[in-house]
Amino acid sequence: MRNVLAHLGLCVVTMAVCFGPRVLRADDSPVVQDSQNQPSSNDQPPVRRWQYPDPETERAPSYAAEAKRPRQRYSGWLALGYLSAPALGLGLPLLVESASSNDTLTAFVFITGFVTAALVPGIVHAVHGETGRARRAWVGFPISMLVGIVLGAVIGSLIGVSHKGDPAFDGDAQLSFGIKGALIGTAVGAAGFAIFDLAT
Repeated sequence: MRNVLAHLGLCVVTMAVCFGPRVLRADDSPVVQDSQNQPSSNDQPPVRRWQYPDPETERAPSYAAEAKRPRQRYSGWLALGYLSAPALGLGLPLLVESASSNDTLTAFVFITGFVTAALVPGIVHAVHGETGRARRAWVGFPISMLVGIVLGAVIGSLIGVSHKGDPAFDGDAQLSFGIKGALIGTAVGAAGFAIFDLAT
């Protein structure tokens, strides 16, 4: 009899050790504990753990304020900025060269005018709040003019080679055509980027 009771007790202890930690008492469950921690008041409505949003109190976020700000119309000022580029980059140095015989001053005015002409369209964009278009103009406009200068000078030089030795051209025809090609290429590159910028 004692052996039977001992084996029975051993079985009970084994089952308690194996399955006891996995059994959760009803009053130990998270939902019951949470409800016990809530202050009891007859005036408060019962707390609902899962509920759908109330359409009257919880409205969907409005994305109207986050919409992109409409682009301002300042095409006139932008066109004026591009039209000032030839005056600053070419007209002003020629004016200084005709008024003064100092080559250093002429070169300085030419560089200053070219840089200023390249920055004016971007400044117009920045003043009107278009920082993205301003960065594009500050990078794209000078590159367009430089590419035009190089291509124009190369094409002009190649044309000048064919007129080498022609008595109709005084001096070096290749250099003369190269300078003219550079000027034409600058104008074409600047005009092309200006049209692109105004259109977009």
